Order: sequence, then C-alpha cells, then structure tokens
Amino acid sequence: MNGIHLSFLPEQLDDDFAAICAALTPRNVIETELLLHFLKRSANEFFNYIVEYSENVLNDTNRLIRKRDKNKSLKQEISFLNQIIYRTPTNSVVFMEALFFRIAYFFRNEKFSMAKRDILYLKSFESNHMTAQQLVDVETFMYMSNYFMREMREARIYLDQAEELLDQFTAKKLLPESSRVQTILGDLSKFKAEIREFTNNARIQFQIKKKPAKESYINSDCEFRSAQLNNAGALACNDIAKGQVVIVEQPHFFQFLASFTNCEVCGVYQEHLYTCRDCRYRSYCSMTCMKSDGAHIYECYGYKIGLIPMLEATILFRCFVQVAQFLSPAFNKFRRKNGPIRDATTAWHFIVKHCSLSDRHQKTIVVEFLSRQPNCKLLSIDKWRQLITNSFRLAVFVHNDTIIQAIFFDQLELCKDESIKLIGAILMRLSVHIMLNSQRDELQFISRKFNSSAYPAYKPENLSRMDANVFEYYDINAHSDFVDCFQNLQELTQNSIKQVPKDPMPNTPHYNPMSKFICKLFGSLINNVEINKLEDLMHVKPTTSELIEEHLMPLSSSKRCHLLSDIFNNYHKFVFDYFSLCGATRQEKWSLCPKLRHLQHSCVPNVELRSLSDGKYLAKAAMDLATGTELTVCFNSVEILKQNRKERHDILQKSGIICSCDLCSLPAYIEPDNMRSGILCTFCDQDNIITQLPGKCIQCHADYNEQLQQMKIFISQVLRQMEVKELDPNTTQRDLAILYGTYNSYITMHFSEYHELRLIGILSFVEFLTKNGFLKQATDVIIALHCSYYSYFGDNTDCFKKGFAALIFKMVKNILKSYFANLSPSSVINKEPLNQLLVIILYTLKNQEHHLDPSIDDAETYNMILDNYALYYNWKRIVSYLTLMPKALKDYLNLSQ
Repeated sequence: MNGIHLSFLPEQLDDDFAAICAALTPRNVIETELLLHFLKRSANEFFNYIVEYSENVLNDTNRLIRKRDKNKSLKQEISFLNQIIYRTPTNSVVFMEALFFRIAYFFRNEKFSMAKRDILYLKSFESNHMTAQQLVDVETFMYMSNYFMREMREARIYLDQAEELLDQFTAKKLLPESSRVQTILGDLSKFKAEIREFTNNARIQFQIKKKPAKESYINSDCEFRSAQLNNAGALACNDIAKGQVVIVEQPHFFQFLASFTNCEVCGVYQEHLYTCRDCRYRSYCSMTCMKSDGAHIYECYGYKIGLIPMLEATILFRCFVQVAQFLSPAFNKFRRKNGPIRDATTAWHFIVKHCSLSDRHQKTIVVEFLSRQPNCKLLSIDKWRQLITNSFRLAVFVHNDTIIQAIFFDQLELCKDESIKLIGAILMRLSVHIMLNSQRDELQFISRKFNSSAYPAYKPENLSRMDANVFEYYDINAHSDFVDCFQNLQELTQNSIKQVPKDPMPNTPHYNPMSKFICKLFGSLINNVEINKLEDLMHVKPTTSELIEEHLMPLSSSKRCHLLSDIFNNYHKFVFDYFSLCGATRQEKWSLCPKLRHLQHSCVPNVELRSLSDGKYLAKAAMDLATGTELTVCFNSVEILKQNRKERHDILQKSGIICSCDLCSLPAYIEPDNMRSGILCTFCDQDNIITQLPGKCIQCHADYNEQLQQMKIFISQVLRQMEVKELDPNTTQRDLAILYGTYNSYITMHFSEYHELRLIGILSFVEFLTKNGFLKQATDVIIALHCSYYSYFGDNTDCFKKGFAALIFKMVKNILKSYFANLSPSSVINKEPLNQLLVIILYTLKNQEHHLDPSIDDAETYNMILDNYALYYNWKRIVSYLTLMPKALKDYLNLSQ
C-alpha cells in the first residue's frame, strides 16, 4: 500500500527502535485502528456478499455448460467455479455444490489425479455440512479415481467404505429412491470384482532407498565475512573458474506477489489450487501442503481481512512469528530470575543482547537479523517511510487482533503503547533486513501478441512460392513502391498527429503485481471512476505513490479512512478476478536465503543467479574470479546489457535500493552506451546511433526523445493501416506486401540492431511471409534474427522472460509446419535451412528447462513442451527420410500417388 503513510513520520533514522518510538503518536495509533476496523468490516461485508453472488454465478455456469458444445473447452466456466471454491465460505451450500461440480468435470475429462485432490480437500470438511447423498458420492468418487489411476489398494479401502455407507443410509432410508442410487449400485458391482481380484493377489513391494537430496551446497573456495554492519559479503578465497557452481541453496522464506497462482508452501504453479478454509486466501496445491503449513494459524486472520497481502508482508510476518517463538523461553527465564519487564526499552535491549549472544546452532537467519542494526542509508527515503508505516500498522494489528501477543509476549507486563513500540521495532528491523537481503524473481510473463491477420493463410497450389522472394513474386519495386507507401503514411501521420498515438512499446513503471493492483484501485479513487465490474478496473491506469500521498495526506484521519474503505471494498471484491480470471500477467517471487544474502549487489555482477524448478537458487561464476575477488550478484535482474543507467536506477528506486556499485559510481558521461535502446539519427548522413544517455546526437545534437516520439507515432500509423487493410476484402496480397516491406525498411533504417521495436517489426514480417507461403525468405530472416539476437543476449534469462524467445520459437514452428505440409517424396529440398530451424527449436526447448521453471508443474504447459519435443523428433525424422531416400524409392512413391 505505497503512499498510505502514517500521518506523522519522523526523519529517516538509523535506529529502528528510536524510529518506532518517534512514530508512536495518538493520531497514528487511532488512525491505524480505524483502518483496521474498516478493513475488517469490508472483509465481513464481502463474505456476506460472495455467498449470494456465488449462487447466481453457479446457476449461470450451469446454464452455460448445458448450452455449450461438448467438444468445446469449458475453461471459462471452470474459472467461475474456481472463484467460488477459492473465496466462498466453506460452510455454505454453494461451496459444496461448486466443488462437486468441478470433481464431475475432472472425471468427464479424465483428469483423475486432479479429481482425487479435490475429493481429499472435500473430505477434510466436517460431514455435517454434507447430505447423505453427497457423503456417498464422495466415497464413490474416491474409489473410482483410485481405480482409474490403478491405485487398487486404496481403491479397495474406499470401495468398502462406500458399500458400508450405502448399506447404512439405505437401511435408514436416508437416500432417495432414484436412478442415481441405482447407477452407484451398478458401478459398485462393475468395479468390485476387478478391484478385489487385483488386491487379493500377493505382490512384493520393492523399496529403493534414495539418498536424501542436499538442501544446499557451498563452494569451499568461498569465504563469508562476518555479518557486521557494512562488512557483510562473500570473497573468493581461491581462484574460481567461469561456470563453476558457487552456491546451491533453498530459500528459508519466500512469498508470491500475484495471488491465487502458486502454492504458498512448495511454490508450484497450478491452475487449480485450494485456499485455507478460514481466511479463504492463502493458496495450496494439495492437502499435504495445507496441513504442513502450521505457522499459518498466526497469520490467518491477517490474510482474511487482506492486511498481510496488501502490505506484501508474508515473509516479514513469518520471520516475526519465528522470532516470537525463539524469544518466548528467554522471556520466561528472565522473568523467573529478575521479574517481569515493564518497559519496551529494557525489553528491546534484552532482545538484541540475547540474539547477539545466542549459540551459533540456534542463530537462525532471523535471529541474526535482530542481533544487528541494518544500514538504513541503503534505502531510499520513500522506501524507509513505507517500511516504518507497514511495521507500525502490523504492530497495532498484532497487539489488538492476534494470539501472538497472548502466547509469546504475555510474560512481559507491557502497556499497550510499550507493546506496540517493542513489536514495531522488531518488525521494522526485520523488514529492513528483508528488503536489503531478499532475492526477487519474475517467474511468469504473458508473451507479447501480434494481431492475427484476418485473411486466411494462403495455401500454395505448387511449390513456386516456397523459394521465391515476396517482392520479386509480386513485382514490387523496392524504391518506388516503398517510397510511395512511405509518403502516404507520412500524410496520414501528419493528419492524425494531434491524436494520441498507440505506443507499440509502452514505457510502463516497474510495478510488482500486487502494487499494480493496489495502484489501479487508487487510480479509480483519485480519478472518480466507479468500479462495478472487472473491465472497469482493467481500464484504469495505476497511479503513482506520490500522487496517492499528495491526495491523502492533506485529509483528516477520519476522511482518509472513509476514502480508503472504498479501496478495501474493491480489493476484496476484485482481488481474485484480477489475478485469476483475467490471467496474471506477471508473477514475482521474493526469497530469503541464508547464504545468498551475503552477496552484494552490482549492476555488472560476477556471479550469475538462476532459479531452479524445485525452488532452489543456483549461483555460478559468470567469469573467472581471482583470489580475493568479492562475489556480487545482480539485484532484480538489472544488468548493463538490459537497461541503460536511467532504467536501472528507476527499477532500483521502485525497490527502494540505492545502488553504489562500481558502474553506478561512475559519472554518467563515462558509462558505456546502451545499444539496445539506440536509434539512428534522422538528421545526419552518417549512421550515428543516439542513446538515452547522453540523449543527443554527437554530430548534429538532435534530441533523442523527440526523434523517438516521432518514430513511434509513425509506427503506430503503420500498425493502424495494417489492421484496416487486413480487414478490407478489397485489399490485395501485393498491397499488404508493400506495406510490410515499408514497415520493415523503416525500422531497419531507424533503429539499432537490438532495439525491441526492430525485433517486433521483423517478427511480424516473418509471420506475414509464412502465412503467404514464402518460406525460404521467412527462413532466411528468422535464422539471421536468431543468430543476431542470441549473440547479443547470450544464455541469459532475460531473453526468455521478454517473450521474444517464445515468439521466435513460435515462428520457427509455423515455418516448419508449412514446409512439411507442402512437401512430397518427389520434392528436391535443401536440408541446410531445415536443419538450422531444427537447431533453433532444440535450443529453445533445452533452455526452457532452465528458464521456464514454473511451467514444469503446470500440466497444460508441461504437456505442451512434451508435444513440442515430439514435433521436433518427428520433423527431424522427416528431414532425414527426404534427404536420404534413394531416388528409385522416391520415383516409386511418386507413381503410387
């Protein structure tokens, strides 16, 4: 909740306890309690509203499914069921009906493992919430899912339970006499014989003892310095070769900033998750993960009212609970010896001293955090203000509304203000350490999509187009035709120059998923936009924290809280829809690792950090490291090859970090130019590349921003004309070829080789060539683009996150499909370009194992990757057959056709 700062904030202080004491004013306490009151009231109103709303949604979903063709996907309807299952109170009838409906859907689509997970989730609820018929259905579904998964021993157990329940309810006449009961009896007799015959046969169970996987690996050539103030870090105590593994480590704490997409315990990405039965927010992939999350009991109410997700404080709250559990025995021991502590100052000094003197075996990461004061000067002023505000809000919440105060701090006889001081100081110290030491990863992106052409893909009657050049085929003069088209577009651009252009590469702020959602809600409040449905919210631009603060700070506490109550209402109402129904555009993960946190940040790191599929982090040397070299990693994937100086600092500032690495310490004019964002000066005869720094042409001093804006306006006009012409039935293929050729020539002449606008334009040209059968030309362009692209980015995570690698992969697949759709045994083919396309396919698939980790546990994406591998091997076999097939066999196959 950036921008919702305390009414009174002290100056930035290095002492956490002193800062919290200065912030403890009556107005801040009263205002925080008012905010919590409105937040709790909004949550209660939402859960009352969602039951009635879910009943209507379930009825509409049933009606849609009955009308829908059985062969069509029911993905949208199932997403509505998910909304009910995730957020509706579990003691409601509509929740049970929705869950039964989804189980039946999984059975119909033969997703028996997913159906079994749903049934186990359903069985965890008390049976008095279900009717007799539903209880029988649960046991029936359970044994049938085990049967179809060939888990016969479990199937027999649940089969016996189903028979017992059926006999019991039939005897008591609790089941209606209907065809449904007869169907269940028929299923019992159908499966009973096979299940019992299978389980009666003795089978020897072979158990292979596997060595437990190592939780972490630390290279012996690394030395970690003492974690004192301004002295933390890691050194290479011996030479380390490039590519050598430095650290492999499992994070102790992590959190996701896009809700309802990943399991909060194991981190698995799943399309269908389960939420805590009390808070209806924290998500799990299975009952195993849900039962293992014992610490959730302390934070459950904070999730239910939305406070912890809104403050992005999952790691912070978990660390605080662990600290409270660690300190409770020490408080008891001190009280027995010296009596109770009655003031926060004494308690704070005791906590810091106790953590400092703790045995090294007891010194966990959070205990170490409490033992030393963090360097707050590394935080920007805005981030520090946000952290102290969040810590204060959470301290009031912990004191008033959780059992933590009574269980762990009851030995301290502190009044309310003293208790808030102590809890707030602990939270503040932990939050600063977490901010400075956590790793951030962007796990999921939705690739940039091109507008699909409205005209049907051309199917050549012969192979003449496959080897032809599109401009020669349509007799296009590259000079005259392109110039005429360019002049026409220029005239259209001049006529519409006053209109707001469609920016093909919008320069959006670096919001994390939750912050963007909150800022959209504030944008609707500041701009007086009424939000009645999700579409209204999606069209609102996220506002900045500065505008939020400017709007709220002049108001009194009561007015601020009343305005924020609308934010809280819309938060609960749309949080699931925003992150699930409309599809999360990004997923950001914050992790806290015991050893990796010692590595300092640098915008030009010497250690490459990679997130593995099992949640671990792998750090390996990015270059040869000499003895004594300090190991550095890149914070939040900020590297010199990806952003220029301004972009780097913007991202770091959004994260609240002040960077002082060697590169950022240089004067701006010394820093190397960033060729990715370069444009070619339009006023010079020479090919002078202008970058954002210094921002002017070195020869004619033309301004970078002015030229870039003009180029974007022209490209917007080109894209608009493409949409118009593709929908016009009178448009010829030659007209479109001229338009695409003009577009391709323009971006080649005006943007540097690795500029994103140039890459997007070339890919759209390749798509046009492929759809119209000019496969050789499309192949030449995509191979050249791939070689150029990867020679610049290398084996870098960013090229997969950006979506360009996925688009190149998609284009290559389409080219190969078109090739093989039009080849015959008699075709004379050049295998070299086909082999190069296959190399691109294999290269991308191999790298997906490293860079698309969340998809490994996503059944849909995992199956897609397997299908792509199958396509690759099939295509490779076809190429081999066509190139190695004897001429006599080719002639024979030709005659047989």
